Amino acid sequence: MTEQPLIASFVVRLLRVEETRPGPNGPPLRVLVRHVQTGQEMRCLRLEDAMAFMEHCLQLPRKAESE
Repeated sequence: MTEQPLIASFVVRLLRVEETRPGPNGPPLRVLVRHVQTGQEMRCLRLEDAMAFMEHCLQLPRKAESE
């Protein structure tokens, strides 16, 4: 039996805050990530945190299958 591909959709909204003082990586960001399948969302200030949230959401179906 072949494993079905995992399909996940995310909405990512980036807001670059221009009026604040830029840090070492440029102007600060505000990030909203929404996992379409579950409706879970996360707000953060770094793209790395948004990517970690998406990775977590990708693991959810795999964990449910193994239980």
